[in-house]
Amino acid sequence: MREYIPSLITFNITGKDYEIAWQNASNLPNNLEYEIEDEFGKIILGTCNITQKIKLPRLGIGYYHLRIKKEQILQDCLLLISPQRAYVKQDIPNMNKNPISSLKELQSVLQQKTDLHYFSPFPQFADFQSVFNLDLIQGETELLPSDLALFLSLKSQYKINQNFQDWSNCCYDFNKINSYKSKDFAKKNIHLLLKAESVIEKLQAYLRQSIEFLHKQHKKVISYISMPMAEDFQSFLGWKNRKMLLSKQCKNQKQYVPYDSLIMKENFYAPFIEKIRYAMQYADFLIIKDYETLEKNICLNFPFSDKEEKYETDVLLAILKIESHRHQCTVIAQTSENISKNFLDISKKNGIVIY
Repeated sequence: MREYIPSLITFNITGKDYEIAWQNASNLPNNLEYEIEDEFGKIILGTCNITQKIKLPRLGIGYYHLRIKKEQILQDCLLLISPQRAYVKQDIPNMNKNPISSLKELQSVLQQKTDLHYFSPFPQFADFQSVFNLDLIQGETELLPSDLALFLSLKSQYKINQNFQDWSNCCYDFNKINSYKSKDFAKKNIHLLLKAESVIEKLQAYLRQSIEFLHKQHKKVISYISMPMAEDFQSFLGWKNRKMLLSKQCKNQKQYVPYDSLIMKENFYAPFIEKIRYAMQYADFLIIKDYETLEKNICLNFPFSDKEEKYETDVLLAILKIESHRHQCTVIAQTSENISKNFLDISKKNGIVIY
């Protein structure tokens, strides 16, 4: 679809009206209509003229689809209305802690009543058997750890097991990938999937209750993510979002595959929004490791020189600010010397805490 206005448009809330300039609109009729749809399906209708900038009503913080119309939709774009700065708490946590990744470690934190530092998604099971040692799922004897691993592969964001190696073995050739094994497993093991779904719900409830307990003890909850614009190709998200990924490895972390910037734009950066929401849902602080990769990922492009995959930082920062305020969660960036001074300065200006 041709772009008559940018497909992704960011505005900071300043109290001023929102105006959008046309681009390449000379072949359009003068008088057009638009509709603005919010995340709850509420629609605002209006009119516009290609001889003037599009003037929009004042909108609150959030995401909106703006559709330009003349009998049919001519273009659909995403408006991101964000605060000027991310939400910031004053009491920054101890940054020298190692984040946990298992339920056993979580139980240790609860016993000691300390701040909780954890990797998202959580838990990242090194040993699925540990799940069955919890009192909250005693009695689920028919469901074996391998069945739970398969369920996590199909319905959540955890690492795939040996039955899904078609993706990890063929991650650089999308034509070889198929989902037959997943469909076949789901069809033959529906009773196990339903049982596993019950286990997952209990685990999520356990995590919520654990965090509520720690908050009552006035402890901080800190969530961590790595490589925000890439996926581990052996993870479920890597398998699920494979069509949005490049067929190249990240230079410094070769188990990761970077997102394709053009496809992410076409999908309005939905995987990034999903990842940030999931990581922030219970956290007081979100620590983004490898933060500089929000600006660009360096990809191996052998036998040619390394390739830079660049992203729209204004859009990514707007998403961080929106979700930060919604979840009352401070964003902390762990950076390296590879970050550009310009992106560093812009991030600070937008309320990202640099570490």
